[in-house]
Amino acid sequence: MIAIRVPPLRERPDEIPILADYFLRRFNTEYRRSVAMSAATLRTFTDYAWPGKIRELENAVRRMVVLRSAREATRDVECVVIRATLERVNWNRRKATRLLQMSYRTLLNKIGAYRVAGLPSGDTEPFVA
Repeated sequence: MIAIRVPPLRERPDEIPILADYFLRRFNTEYRRSVAMSAATLRTFTDYAWPGKIRELENAVRRMVVLRSAREATRDVECVVIRATLERVNWNRRKATRLLQMSYRTLLNKIGAYRVAGLPSGDTEPFVA
């Protein structure tokens, strides 16, 4: 019997960008996505002291592709919730802030950032405070 020692990923940080790119291409193809990896994410992956083997990196990249990054997934959900709440209160932004438990300014910023559309007809200045 021959024992082959494969060092853990944390001992091979120079291989992380190559593996991450491979997994990113593979999962983009598999899930029909076009997710890109930012330099900051790659730096995080490289700096992380991976306690496990390559499979841990593989799973992290898969989650990133499936969720399109946690930030984008969170934004998508938040946009849907804000729009549904605004529709529920007939686009009364003050009522929406109470239901969403956020400040009026935060709601206006999120409406602008997410480009929430669907204003009731006749509202020409929809998001003026």
